[in-house]
Amino acid sequence: METVLLYWLLSLSHDKQTLLGGSQDETINCWDLTTGKCWTTLQAARLYETRWLMQR
Repeated sequence: METVLLYWLLSLSHDKQTLLGGSQDETINCWDLTTGKCWTTLQAARLYETRWLMQR
């Protein structure tokens, strides 16, 4: 059986090439919209501790 995640927040990059999605499993997935593949998954050490992501 395949796992289905609900995304609470989506953000599209200015060049419309990358989509970030914050999901119910407390991760942020980074999607390449040209390939349709997730290229990385980020997870903070503590819930809502994503300040480091905003500084990049």
